Amino acid sequence: GGKSFKDIEGTRWARRIYLTQIIANVVDPQTPDKVKFDIFKRINTGGSPLNAQEIRHCMSKTRSRNFLKKLSESNGFILATNGNLREHVRMVDREVILRFCAFRIIESIEKDYAPNNTMNAFLTEITRKIDTELTDETLDKLSVDFERSMNNAFKLFGEHAFRKWPTG
Repeated sequence: GGKSFKDIEGTRWARRIYLTQIIANVVDPQTPDKVKFDIFKRINTGGSPLNAQEIRHCMSKTRSRNFLKKLSESNGFILATNGNLREHVRMVDREVILRFCAFRIIESIEKDYAPNNTMNAFLTEITRKIDTELTDETLDKLSVDFERSMNNAFKLFGEHAFRKWPTG
């Protein structure tokens, strides 16, 4: 309401602030990613719960966040998706791109995908690899492959690329 705490001192609002308990959870950086993911998921119960990609974004390092953001702003992606996923508030654009990257960089489904219990675990592992294992050259190649794929999808399917259509 345009007031500072000094303006409300002595009121019931000030008492409510003084009596409010603040809970802080400190997660050690060495905590395994799966545990961090579970902690974020359990804590995040008020308001709109974070989806899996939003949790991954919170847990990841700058490298993967910047890489996925760069690809989400690429001309090919915007054209192929008709801009419908651009800067999506729930990071659907980033998850779609991460899925492409994940299946592009793995060697085999049996070796790299199957050991993960869920798609979320698989994507979390790929995010970790982007942050820590993949070289800049690999990311550059992945970026080129992604742009080419988006352009090809648009050339092949036009306005129907990345759309859900009713059967028939």
